[in-house]
Amino acid sequence: MALALCEPYAWYLVVTCKNCGARQPLHRDPSHGKSALLRSYVWRCIQCQHTGIYEAHEIERYQHKFERRKNTRD
Repeated sequence: MALALCEPYAWYLVVTCKNCGARQPLHRDPSHGKSALLRSYVWRCIQCQHTGIYEAHEIERYQHKFERRKNTRD
């Protein structure tokens, strides 16, 4: 899943591909960014298909922000 498809204001665990640099969510973070990560993840990049092991210190907490476009009235 791409970051753009994340649910607005929801928290996610995100990795950055070690091969191409694409940021991708692993899954939703039910702790809302508060609990300690205690495991590593094996993740396959959806852009370049590189499979890597991501340790807890390499995983980012991310809250998806939703920006509404302002309507311009003429």
